[in-house]
Amino acid sequence: MKKSLLTLAVLGAFAGVAQAQSTVTLYGVADAWVGSDRSQTLGIKQAATATTPAVLGLVGERQIRQNSGGRNGSRWGLRGVEDLGGGLKGNFVLESGFTIDDGNVANGATMFGRQAYVGVSGGFGEIRLGRQYTAYDELRAGNNTVGDTAFSPTGDVWGQGAAPSVLTGDVLRASLIAAGLTTAQANAAVAQAAAEAALLPADYSNRVNNQIYYATPNISGLTASIGFALGENKVPGASATNVLSAKVQYAAGPFMIGFAHQNQKVRTTAGVLNSFAGVAPPLNPNAAANSPSTKFNLISGSFNFGVAKLIAAYQQVDRTDGIDDKEFKVGLDVPLGSALVARLGYAQAKGYDDTVKSKGFGGILDYSLSKRTNAYFGLRMTESKAEGVKFSKNEVVAVGLRHAF
Repeated sequence: MKKSLLTLAVLGAFAGVAQAQSTVTLYGVADAWVGSDRSQTLGIKQAATATTPAVLGLVGERQIRQNSGGRNGSRWGLRGVEDLGGGLKGNFVLESGFTIDDGNVANGATMFGRQAYVGVSGGFGEIRLGRQYTAYDELRAGNNTVGDTAFSPTGDVWGQGAAPSVLTGDVLRASLIAAGLTTAQANAAVAQAAAEAALLPADYSNRVNNQIYYATPNISGLTASIGFALGENKVPGASATNVLSAKVQYAAGPFMIGFAHQNQKVRTTAGVLNSFAGVAPPLNPNAAANSPSTKFNLISGSFNFGVAKLIAAYQQVDRTDGIDDKEFKVGLDVPLGSALVARLGYAQAKGYDDTVKSKGFGGILDYSLSKRTNAYFGLRMTESKAEGVKFSKNEVVAVGLRHAF
């Protein structure tokens, strides 16, 4: 009897060791909100006649809707870690996004569209291979205002330097003719805007495929990471796309500051940007023959004063055709007790040599019902103008529930 008990104890000990050496964890977030949503864009409110030009204005209806991912994007995932010995660990993450209001797959309907990577880590840091967030996104999203929720104004406001889709086609043509351009000049401007919109990214890519990623260990508060994503679409006579990103960050106590860079290169055969004489702003009359890359540079920091946390960031976007963005955001996180926190944020941006301007405000009241469940109230209001004409206005007011598992 004693030997049997001893055998069971030994087997139990070994089972515990095996479990500690290799683990696979199921995790996720279920997040839904209900609220009022109104997105308006510049459109033709009244068609042109033989004697009168088209009447332009903001077009869009207010809707009461249920949506997914107010506080966090809804997702489920598998995370695995194995002790390889000698301080090394093997790891993987498979993470799938979904829209909880209708049960569909999110992130381009890709099974593991949020993340899918395998890696190894140790005293040297960590190496990963697969679909991942970029090093740039670690700083931009990691220090975003309003908790990087759907109510942060940054997503609507930043990234207006590339030709917005609303500034192409019939709407742009009608607005330029109404402003005094000839039909030929307006047609040329529309062609240029379409080329820019097709070729240039409006904003950075936060996730990339085929990324080779390395992160350093934390050295007295200093961390760095770098990633290179292969486009794998090279053809004779043209280079492939790729994304290079890097970040360096220092955090000590209540203070954090970081710098990040991302270079998104597109195939040189993807399109041609021509120069059109006499094209009025917001379009650039001196576009280069090709625009092979867009560079993003970000300085971001925060300081926790105890009673509130201040967040600020500045981003500059450099496009090789000369259409650049200058973007700024500031935010404040204010604890209102042990379970309630208010997060506020303001963002603004200028592009097309300051002829396109965007600004917006957002906020969220986040109440912790438990360690895993939150109720929240959020709002976001943003608008964009080109040459003083408002071409976009968005408003969202919502209440939601988020549960993590």
